[in-house]
Amino acid sequence: MRCLFLHIANQIHSGKKEDNAYQLLHTYDELANVLSSIDDIFSYPVCVLVVSSMAGLFRPIYSLIFLLETHFEFSILYLFSGIYYSIVLLSVIFSASEAVQAGKLARELIVSLPGFLPLRYTELKQIVRRNFKREIVLTLWKTYTIDRSLLFSALGTLATYGILIATLGNVQS
Repeated sequence: MRCLFLHIANQIHSGKKEDNAYQLLHTYDELANVLSSIDDIFSYPVCVLVVSSMAGLFRPIYSLIFLLETHFEFSILYLFSGIYYSIVLLSVIFSASEAVQAGKLARELIVSLPGFLPLRYTELKQIVRRNFKREIVLTLWKTYTIDRSLLFSALGTLATYGILIATLGNVQS
């Protein structure tokens, strides 16, 4: 999706012809519909995947940092499981956020397309106003928008809960 949105953006930058503008508008509209359908279908499974990856990542990180009596065999296991869950989490967040960023770039260029073609300005402006008001987003279960800041939020959440659990473990003993 990222490549397709970037291709539309490059087409808008390179050729600003009237006959090509309607084709670009139609293509962008189809891509936005596909991305919306992807969000409708996969928002819940992606939310489950992100939450389960964070939970799976919490145990190895906590064990490696706070449990000093961990055996060498378990620390290798924790290390590899932490790497696995990190790869899963990063691949989901980065791929979705890059597709959304490219979609936003293409949307900005589509909205500004009537300014590039002054002969068809009013007609293109009406088409853009009528059809391209919605934002391009991918979400986690229709509650949280996936963007680059989600990675920092996830890491901050893991660190906070790790410190809280480690502190509670020290207080109880």
